[in-house]
Amino acid sequence: MRSIRTEHLLFALAALLLAGSATWFGFVPPRQQPRAAATRLMLIGGDYQAASLAAPTTKPEIWSAPPAQKSGREWVYEVFTPPSIFYDARSQRFSVTPPTPAVELTPPPPPFGLELVRVERPLFPLQLVGYVGSGRNLRGIFENVVTGETFLAGDGGRVDSLGLSIVSIKLIRTPVDQEENSPILATTAVAEVRDRATTSVVELNSRERHYVAAPSAWVRLAGSDEDAREMKVGDEWSTGEAVFRLEHIDLAAAAVVVTKLRGGEHPPEQQTLTALAATPATLPSHASL
Repeated sequence: MRSIRTEHLLFALAALLLAGSATWFGFVPPRQQPRAAATRLMLIGGDYQAASLAAPTTKPEIWSAPPAQKSGREWVYEVFTPPSIFYDARSQRFSVTPPTPAVELTPPPPPFGLELVRVERPLFPLQLVGYVGSGRNLRGIFENVVTGETFLAGDGGRVDSLGLSIVSIKLIRTPVDQEENSPILATTAVAEVRDRATTSVVELNSRERHYVAAPSAWVRLAGSDEDAREMKVGDEWSTGEAVFRLEHIDLAAAAVVVTKLRGGEHPPEQQTLTALAATPATLPSHASL
């Protein structure tokens, strides 16, 4: 019973304290915040009028052209756009230009099989390069083009290695043109030489070279390292697979016309071949003693 009374007493005291606190806070006036003083705005110079604003001045900026890249002049990037890049399957490379469409090429003709090395008009095998003496003691200075030998010979001389005989030799006076002055007369040796096999006679002149009448062409099989073969117009060369016939020689153009003949149903084939190189005939300088 005693403990219960104590609890009632404590509860009553707490109630009284709560009621007293509420009464106290109810009578205390709240603090008032300070009020700002009213401000009166005065307009000077009359009523407000809106002022017009001038449009801002602008200056256009021109961007410089984009520089070319290391890959080439076509590889140009715009401001933020890279170029369109294409791939060429044939060259296996990238490019900024579209690859050209593949063109169907006609197959090349089969190789002709013969190539022209050079064309030339050979020198006559015996040349008159000078003279010595006069009258009955006149002797010509001759050169054997085949061997390179130089020797003296007069009327009736023989060159057995070439099958030639010297019929006669004499001196004549021939005019020689001058650049500024009138032509002068120069002494020239002239020799008549007979081919003992054909009995034809050739006249040699000590002032100029003498060539054979018919030119020659030196040809060989295409891609071969063998020595070239000399052919004249009308000559034929049989290789086992075909026969090549020389139809024409053009010295000025260094070219020849050749006909290729094959057996079976193959028709004749004719081509113009151009010389790979031209080797002009040479002769030692003339001399008069």
